[in-house]
Amino acid sequence: MTFRDSLKERTALRIREAIDRIKLGQPTNRELKKRKNLKLNKSTVEKEADLATGALRHYPEIIKEINDYQPALKEISASFSDDSDASLILLQQENTKLKQQKKLANKAKIEESSKAKNLADEIERLKRENVAIHQYYTKTIAALFELIPPEKRHLLLSELRVSTASDKVVPIKR
Repeated sequence: MTFRDSLKERTALRIREAIDRIKLGQPTNRELKKRKNLKLNKSTVEKEADLATGALRHYPEIIKEINDYQPALKEISASFSDDSDASLILLQQENTKLKQQKKLANKAKIEESSKAKNLADEIERLKRENVAIHQYYTKTIAALFELIPPEKRHLLLSELRVSTASDKVVPIKR
């Protein structure tokens, strides 16, 4: 194991310990101790683990764990007297989760539509380019054909018929 890997493991351990302290409501950070409501999110975990802002981006499995964490219904209902308050909080959490999913879906939709538009534009550009190439090819062949003297054109066409016959292609008579 390299030195870098051991540092990364120690940092991950510090992060997990910070998550546990936040879940228990016993932070060691001064700023977090002053808060009445502790939420488990990336910024509070970074503060509790004494890490720089954005340091969690190197630990996607921990970010997923933080995002998936929802306190149990018993813990919520213990802090509130009404069951309706607890269910309201659960519904609000579900609502925020669904809003995040909707944002991600909209971003994906916008990206896919822009990709589809770019591909359609590319197809149209290639079609125009193809038409231009074929027009140039036709003009070039016509110009080359005009360079052949009229009395030799007949010989050229008969040679073409012979060469196609040697390729075992049967010419269609009209």
